[in-house]
Amino acid sequence: MLPVPDRSGSRFSASSPLVWGLSVATTVSWGILFYAFALFVTPMEGDLGWTRTEINAALSVGLLAAGLAAVPIGQWIDRRGGRGLMSAAALLGAAMLVAWSLVDQLWLFMVIWIGIGLAQAGTLYEPVFAIVTANVKDYRRAITFITFLGGLASTIFIPLTNWLIGAYGWRTALLVLAVIQFAFAFCIYAAVLKNTRGSLQETPEPSSADGDGFALSAVLRKSAFIGLFLCFVGYGFMWSAITFHVIPLLTERALGLDAIVAAIAMIGPSQVAGRFLLFFFGTNASARDIGRVVVLLPILAVAILIFVAPLGFLGLALFAIVYGLGNGMITIVRGAGVAEILGISGYGAISGAITFGNTIAKAAGPLVTAILWTTLGSYDQIQWLWLALMIASAVAFWFAAAHAERT
Repeated sequence: MLPVPDRSGSRFSASSPLVWGLSVATTVSWGILFYAFALFVTPMEGDLGWTRTEINAALSVGLLAAGLAAVPIGQWIDRRGGRGLMSAAALLGAAMLVAWSLVDQLWLFMVIWIGIGLAQAGTLYEPVFAIVTANVKDYRRAITFITFLGGLASTIFIPLTNWLIGAYGWRTALLVLAVIQFAFAFCIYAAVLKNTRGSLQETPEPSSADGDGFALSAVLRKSAFIGLFLCFVGYGFMWSAITFHVIPLLTERALGLDAIVAAIAMIGPSQVAGRFLLFFFGTNASARDIGRVVVLLPILAVAILIFVAPLGFLGLALFAIVYGLGNGMITIVRGAGVAEILGISGYGAISGAITFGNTIAKAAGPLVTAILWTTLGSYDQIQWLWLALMIASAVAFWFAAAHAERT
């Protein structure tokens, strides 16, 4: 049997330095290392003469790097805790922002985004969830609280980044963001993670076979893992496909751009609202039971997109609200559900394996959808493929929940 850390002395508290520190640091990392990118595309096109495709290719390279790094980073945290690695990742992110502010060659920009992808893998939700599940007794409420605040990342950093670029130019804006990343991610991770440990850190001989590699290889053969993996791969594909194609899809239906943008703006607040509901009203239900309901929301959202959204703004708004609620809640189900269904021991490596599949699917979603659109000539059939994919993802989660081990 693999050792399970004794977390009996660590209970969730919204006032605890660990929970607040992880919440702030993760929100900053999401806002700067992920959401801010889109605002730099246009000024970089004008200044450097690069095409939009070339600039966005760097983002895809970064996502692939983050996906490839997910498992080794999870294994490291399981064995050694997260302070050194997560602090280093936050520092790497700040350093890459400084390098980005000086870039003038495309190949170097690609290399920088590989570094940012590695920083993302060590600072965003997955490593934070690995720390929380190993150190906090009520880990699901802690994860809910962290993602509740993390949902505000785009709300804070998109306007802030836009103002910085307008006021000082994109290069200086990156330097300011690098300072914020250093102060609120690196410094906080270095401070609050001091006395935390990984889920396998108590193993007497870290190099023995009874380590994270053994835990991961054993779990890979379990039906519950296969179900979770397929569920979040399908959801990751659909999420990125809709994120990058929903506006052209709705425009293709001759809906007004102002109405589309106004409706899509409701997705962010709806994500926060979904996490709020789980934090205050979902305390008596397991993540498995919550997940059985939550995975139905993407199905409903795509159905609304097909049948109701074309009717006008109210239909668009209904889609945005349901889609946002589901997206907000499924992040929590992904964090806490993995621990409940597959156990806490080796959580970092196991979650990293799921994150790898999810990230690759996110990178593929927009490209595959674009190829299908070019082949089919419209989004009509593509929407039905999304609906079928979401049904399959929900079935996969129900399958995994049914095979859950009581740990």
